[in-house]
Amino acid sequence: MNPYIKPGMELSEEDIIQVVASFYKLPASSLRKANRRRNIVEPRQIILFLLVTLCDSSYERSASFFDKNHSTAVYSIKMVKALYQTDKEFRSNFQEILEQLNLSEVKRKELLTFVQSRLNWGEFKKKQS
Repeated sequence: MNPYIKPGMELSEEDIIQVVASFYKLPASSLRKANRRRNIVEPRQIILFLLVTLCDSSYERSASFFDKNHSTAVYSIKMVKALYQTDKEFRSNFQEILEQLNLSEVKRKELLTFVQSRLNWGEFKKKQS
C-alpha cells in the first residue's frame, strides 16, 4: 500500500509514474530518458498502459511524458497485455503495482479483464458501456 495514495482518490499521471518507478526501484527521471533496456522499457510500458486506462489520457498525451509518439503507447498496451498473459513474474509485478495504486475492486477487476481480453482499449470501453 502506497502511503501517498489514499483509497478512492483520483490518481494523477505523476502518482502512477512515481508508484511504478518506486516499485522497480528506479528514479522516475530514468524512465524519461531514451533507453531500450528491459529494466527501463518494462516499467515505462506499464506506466503508459496505466495512463491510458486509469487516467483516460490519450495515447499522444501519455507518450509525451516520455518524449515518445502515440504508436509507442499503443505498442505498450499490446506488450503489457501479452506479457501479462505469458509471463508469470510480470503478471505478479503488475498485480502488485495495482495493489500499490489502491484501486477500487471494481477498477482493478476492469483492468484485469481488459488485460486478458483481445480487444483494444476503445473497443473494451464501448463494450463495457
